[in-house]
Amino acid sequence: MEVMHTAADENSRGFARIVVDDRESRSQVIERLKLQPHVQLEVRRLSVGDYEVGTEWVFERKTIHDFAASLADGRLFHQVARLARCPNGSALILEGPDQVRAETGISPGAWQGTLISIGLAFRLPVIRSAARKKRRGCLPTRQIRLGADAMLCSLRQAAGHEHWSASGFGC
Repeated sequence: MEVMHTAADENSRGFARIVVDDRESRSQVIERLKLQPHVQLEVRRLSVGDYEVGTEWVFERKTIHDFAASLADGRLFHQVARLARCPNGSALILEGPDQVRAETGISPGAWQGTLISIGLAFRLPVIRSAARKKRRGCLPTRQIRLGADAMLCSLRQAAGHEHWSASGFGC
């Protein structure tokens, strides 16, 4: 039986406790997270978001196609509102190259208006992961502590981005 530690214990040892929603099981992210030595992973149903990092952050991950489908069927703003109500930090991870947006049928103006609404009306950061192939990049996430940095770094690696740094945490 695996012994669970507090978020403070895990962070002091360099581990990030990440809970992944079981509906993300088709994503390769879980398999990649399992390979990360700095991640303690748990898979279970989450009431909000797709990833929970310690008790500090909740992330909703959407591909561009899922983002567009959620916008079209009315789920997106309900999900964003619930995410924004999380007591600690929360963010939306939008995965996929910008060129894919054209395939969704959502106009550039509606797309931009949606992203602006998420950022301004809901005060929810949108973190872009532009491609699934190897790519170098950096996010200005000074406010995100070690646990979230490790999670984001692992997600970046899971998407095929082998090098990334956030708040000085490199992978």
